[in-house]
Amino acid sequence: MDAQLLQVIAVLCAMGALAWLCLAYPLRIASVACQYFALADLLLLLSLLATLQRGSQPDWWAWAFADLLGLAAYVALRRGVRRLWRLPQTLQFELALIALATSAYLSATPGPESLRLYIALYSGFAALLCAAIARDLWCATRAAFEGSAAAPTLALPFLFTALLMAARLLGLPSEPMLEPAADAVALHWVFLLLTVLLNASLFGAVLSRLVLEIRRQAERDHLTGLFNRRSLEQRIAQEQARHRRHPQPFALVMLDIDHFKSINDARGHEAGDAALRHLAQVLPPLLRQSDVLGRFGGEEFMVLMPLTDQDQALVVAERMRVALSRQPLRWQGREIAITASFGVADSRHGDQLLRQVDAALYRAKANGRNRVEVAA
Repeated sequence: MDAQLLQVIAVLCAMGALAWLCLAYPLRIASVACQYFALADLLLLLSLLATLQRGSQPDWWAWAFADLLGLAAYVALRRGVRRLWRLPQTLQFELALIALATSAYLSATPGPESLRLYIALYSGFAALLCAAIARDLWCATRAAFEGSAAAPTLALPFLFTALLMAARLLGLPSEPMLEPAADAVALHWVFLLLTVLLNASLFGAVLSRLVLEIRRQAERDHLTGLFNRRSLEQRIAQEQARHRRHPQPFALVMLDIDHFKSINDARGHEAGDAALRHLAQVLPPLLRQSDVLGRFGGEEFMVLMPLTDQDQALVVAERMRVALSRQPLRWQGREIAITASFGVADSRHGDQLLRQVDAALYRAKANGRNRVEVAA
């Protein structure tokens, strides 16, 4: 029965690897992350096949390397999760754990007399790796899906696995174990369930990332990566509704690249596109995290600034104007001066806010360009 359960788990791992490879190649969904997940299932499959070869005789493959392959599977899972959510790809933690585990396994005699040590090593290192994966999923999905149940739903299976491994480690008997524990069959049933849950959790993570990417493409300008007009208008409407409930100021800054048509005519549309991307790179570092910068249309951009009045927005607009004028665009070995005209208005203008900020921008262009004007 014990061997049959391991065989069932091995078959599930093979099916999981095949499913991840289908997502990675024909469907091209989160390809690199899915490759890591397929690798994890294949490593776990090899680990289980090696475990089935365990007997009373010393055998490095069936004992030490079987467990090391299983731990490598968790490393691959973490690599995939971090790649999926675009988290920093640092390997120090995993390499240190694998090096320490390898040293510990190689120092023991492979065979039943080391069973207790093997269980302790595998459970301890697997608990640490699963806890790290749970933390990565929690942090990434909590930030991406604020206020939803995605974070606990996706992280919980890995957290449960970490706790199970820790409980297994703490529950080891003090005397040497020459035979597998009496509850090994029950434990393998749990591992069978965890194999399904972990793969389901990872599939949910891939699906969540796909939803985020679709949402991002729907609300972002494809050329600059900034918010598009539709997203800006939605956020402005939300801010206006919030202002009616709680009269706290907010401001709009509208800007237009000066002589943009001349850049297109003299240098070509590729230079014009480069100028738009240049602005999208220069301005964001000058804004707060709560500010929203987007492309309103053509060469016009808009900044929504919550909790900001007209005078404060004027200071920020002047800072943006100066920064843009001091950082020319480098295009095909030449420098192209990029300046912009700015209009500023705040929430005191009520439903006329957009019209007022547009009028202020028009005055800035009429009065010589490369300047900031505020709404009357």
